[in-house]
Amino acid sequence: AGERRTLASLLAKKTEIPAQVLTKKPDELKLSLIQWTENIEREDLSLWEKLINIQNILTAFISQASNETKKSTSENLMLLIGCGKQQASCYATLLAASDLLKNSIERNQIKSVDKAALIARSPLELQERLISDCIAGASLKQLKLAVKQFGLTKKKKIKANIYFQFGRTNK
Repeated sequence: AGERRTLASLLAKKTEIPAQVLTKKPDELKLSLIQWTENIEREDLSLWEKLINIQNILTAFISQASNETKKSTSENLMLLIGCGKQQASCYATLLAASDLLKNSIERNQIKSVDKAALIARSPLELQERLISDCIAGASLKQLKLAVKQFGLTKKKKIKANIYFQFGRTNK
């Protein structure tokens, strides 16, 4: 850990750098958490890289955790990486997202956690459209409106279908 800080210090011709010296190699979970702490400070860290780091942390945690300490993914994330409940819920949602959405995140076409989580929570038949809208520059508010309109349209179709079926049975 601290590779970028060390390289930057060398470039700046510094003779001392702040560091934590470990006497033994950390276990997988500790190492994943150290990497998270180092990486989260990067301005250029993509959403995909965050998700990879989070997945590594959760995998290491689950392999060490007893059955009594296994909680929901978002609860574990809150405790492990020190984020809020909503942020942890968004990350947990993205870890279970569709391949279509994950591919867009991996290609760095979708950079917003909130937009990606909204898309992941939307019906699968709407996700492709939302992804396209997001890539085209739609705001979170516009994406929420599209989801709402989709829900209303679907309800109208269901009501119309029920009415049609009801009308046919009475003939």
